[in-house]
Amino acid sequence: MKELNQQIRFVYIYTFFSGMMFFYGVEQLFMNTIGDGAFVRGVTLAAFSISMFLSNIPTGAVSDIYGRVKSLKIGLVLLIASLVILGFSEGVIVYAIGSALFGLYFAFDEGAKEAFVYDILKDNKQEKRYQKILGRIYASLLIGAAAGNLLGGFIAEISSLRASYFVSILPCVVAFYCVMRLREPEHHKQAHKKVLSQLDDAWRAIKRSNTILIIVIAQLLIYTVGSISMEFMQLNMSEFITAPILFGGIWALLTLFMAFANSNAHRIKRVFAFSTLLLIMLILYVATRNIVISLIPLVVFVSGLEVLSIKGEGLLQNNTPSHLRATLSSIPGSLSMVAVAIIATGFGQITGSIAIPIFAASFSILLIVIILWSRIKPEIDLLD
Repeated sequence: MKELNQQIRFVYIYTFFSGMMFFYGVEQLFMNTIGDGAFVRGVTLAAFSISMFLSNIPTGAVSDIYGRVKSLKIGLVLLIASLVILGFSEGVIVYAIGSALFGLYFAFDEGAKEAFVYDILKDNKQEKRYQKILGRIYASLLIGAAAGNLLGGFIAEISSLRASYFVSILPCVVAFYCVMRLREPEHHKQAHKKVLSQLDDAWRAIKRSNTILIIVIAQLLIYTVGSISMEFMQLNMSEFITAPILFGGIWALLTLFMAFANSNAHRIKRVFAFSTLLLIMLILYVATRNIVISLIPLVVFVSGLEVLSIKGEGLLQNNTPSHLRATLSSIPGSLSMVAVAIIATGFGQITGSIAIPIFAASFSILLIVIILWSRIKPEIDLLD
């Protein structure tokens, strides 16, 4: 038990520092300097999304076959490379290349990290703790991001927006040290398995189980609307705020609120009532879209989607064979990137406020998610 808790602590620390990217909080301001802000955001988000789509499922299979820890190490190397490219970029094309590499890092990181935690808990017969720990892991990521956002504003103010990318390499080194201290779990290991065979097994598992199919579709939709709302939130902020320190500080407060929501996701039981609250937040966002206060209901909505995704991830892990966990976990995120790429490209062409388009897309998708959740069998539904 002592070793288990130590491993989980290293995951928390790794997640904190890998999230401490100093450019997050001022990224939109940097984008505004290399082109039209909305266009740059749309193109680079599309590049990130396409990269995730092409790599997320294969990297999940790599994690299942060759190891969770190896995947995390590869991801951090890619993260450092992407920071260098983003920092040196002078136009939208180079920035899009860096964003695509950033998407590849996420692909190696996300499915492997969740599967690593579940498997070390499974090895110690503690898998019932998974949702609670997963929420805290996501909270650690967001707290790290909040710290990075706050410091990033100061770095940009005293040096330059570009410097915030290069300084972000320092926490990556600390994160890599933490990954070096992780021990590969035993539960998932399978020798000499081929990636294509792994993907075929995952597809068969989805076809055999309506529960897994519903959860995968619901997660796909949640990831889609969450990515769109989160990414274009900074564009809304830049309509009201231009000072780097203030921009980074407010973004830090927003991410801290999201961290609070993630760490308490396991406490939410009545998810259908919770989802109704999120729909109300969307309506408030549109009603106040011309003033800075509109950011409050928007961040509540995005944070709420994080809660729903944690609930869905817990259900997916509980109903998935160990040797397919990272693969199946990566499928919703990967497929959602196709929708994100299409929507982001369209949003990038919009002039003026994008509040109404975000509302229309988000409201419709969340309604579909609520309907899907209602079809999950009560005996395995942990939500309501």
